[in-house]
Parts: sequence; structure tokens; C-alpha cells
Amino acid sequence: MQNNEQVKAGRRKVAILEGKSNYRRLDVWHKAFSLVITTFKISKQFPKSEQFGLTSQIHRSALSVPSNIAEGYVRNHKAGYARFISIALGPLAELQTQLLLSKELFQVEVDLVDFALAESERLMAMLVKLLKTITKSREAERLPLPIPCSPNKVDANGSI
Repeated sequence: MQNNEQVKAGRRKVAILEGKSNYRRLDVWHKAFSLVITTFKISKQFPKSEQFGLTSQIHRSALSVPSNIAEGYVRNHKAGYARFISIALGPLAELQTQLLLSKELFQVEVDLVDFALAESERLMAMLVKLLKTITKSREAERLPLPIPCSPNKVDANGSI
């Protein structure tokens, strides 16, 4: 007999395959996707000499965030989802550093970089909150069930 978590995972997988439930419906994924677009607009302002340097690196960092959110979402278990959300935090921090560097090193539209940095902070908060929600629900699933007992089997200290 399947446990409740296996049944839920099976239903979720079917919903994903049927297109009824997917990562593209997540606000956090949309925020990350928009940040990629903004980052690419910023990197177009970089000098051509940076094509294989900071431009390439900033693209990889930006693309990793929504990609990890999507990959984690389609996993059939919360542990996998939590792992990929956690992984997404790393490239997001890299992206913030690279955006700050681009503002200092190149003639870029400062308002656009500041907007991207503010959006990345909001996205970071969303990811952290999502990660806490996932891990909290995972911990609740792992809690042992209380052992039913009659009141006369409990001693003065509350022990069985």
C-alpha cells in the first residue's frame, strides 16, 4: 500500500505532465525570469572585451536562478525541491556581486542596475521564505505520531 506522500507525489507528477501544475505559475519563478531579462539588458552595455568574461559569467548566474527553481519544482519530493531552491540562492548572490561590479567598472545605466539589485533582494527574500516553508512542512511530515494511551498509564511526570 502506498503512503500518503507517495500518492501526493504521483498526483503532482500527473498534474505537471498534463500542464495543470507547473513552475511557470510560481511568482518566485516569474521574478527570477524577469531578473534574467533585466540582467541581459544591463550586460548589453558592457564593453565587447568582456564578452567572455563578466558578460558570460553574469548570464550564467542569472540563468541559473529560474532554472534551479524549475528543476526543483518538477522533483517528486520536497527534499529535492528544497535542495534546488537552496542551490538557486548561490547564483543569486553571485549575480548581486556581478551587478555591483558592473556598476563600478563599466558605463552602465545605474538606475537599471539599482532596479536589478532591488529585485534580486526581493527574490532572495522570496526564495528564503519558500525554502523555510518547504523545510518546515518536511519536518512536520517526519514528526513521529503520538502514541495513544489511556490516562491511567501515565505517571506523575507525564511519562508512559
